Amino acid sequence: MEDWKDKMMNSLEGMKRVEPQEAVFQKIRRKIRMESLNKRQWLAVAATVTLVLSANLYFIITYRSSLSDVEKQDAYSTIVSDYNIY
Repeated sequence: MEDWKDKMMNSLEGMKRVEPQEAVFQKIRRKIRMESLNKRQWLAVAATVTLVLSANLYFIITYRSSLSDVEKQDAYSTIVSDYNIY
């Protein structure tokens, strides 16, 4: 009953390791390099998008805070012009 396990384990004896032809091996290497370049390109795109979004967010926040300062100055100038001392 347990004979099938021994037969299966012994069936692997005498197997040779498969070696690819040189042309096929070079083709596989080129594909691996191309995939790694594609990953680098996507990483560069992601970094650029992150940088652009961060810069836009910074400028929007800065612009909004400068608008608040301008509105405060306009309100102050209105009060000052209503109460002219001279």
